[in-house]
Amino acid sequence: QPLLARLAKAKKGELKRLEALAPLLNGGDVGRGRRVFFGQKAVCGTCHTIGAEGGNLGPDLTSIGAIRSGRDILEAIVFPNATQVPGHEAFVVKAKETYVGIVAYETSRALTLRSAPGVEVRLKRNRIQSINLSPVSLMPAGLDLNMSEAEFRDLLAFLQAQNGEQWLQPARLGKKDIRVRDSGIRN
Repeated sequence: QPLLARLAKAKKGELKRLEALAPLLNGGDVGRGRRVFFGQKAVCGTCHTIGAEGGNLGPDLTSIGAIRSGRDILEAIVFPNATQVPGHEAFVVKAKETYVGIVAYETSRALTLRSAPGVEVRLKRNRIQSINLSPVSLMPAGLDLNMSEAEFRDLLAFLQAQNGEQWLQPARLGKKDIRVRDSGIRN
């Protein structure tokens, strides 16, 4: 089968999957979604930051609901290789060995790659043979398959509610109900 035909078939399959999952963009619980985000099943908070919590490998998601549609968020989770956020692209760097990671630090003499939370390697530029954009994101595919439908719905609700405002941050939240995007609970 020709390459273009295989790509078109794959894209059609991706679109069908997104359509099947689109109903999960409504009806979730933000509080439960927060627990999924920072929990051990989805492990989103290991790499992503919301407010002052989380890791620093992936993009900061504090304002994700204000800058991306629910459909964009869904696609980023289900098909993480479809797009990579500028500044968080994965690179394949060949030196004595081959490394894959995001550029954490860069000087005229060295490049530091981060491949996982807390895992960095510093490479001297005169030892680097090649640097290429990786076609594969550091975010693993299939994370949505580790969750129940209800957990995924709640996670999507939590991410869609992130608008960068402090009232969504845990220190300010207390036990208030934030299932509504702007419930008027601001102090």
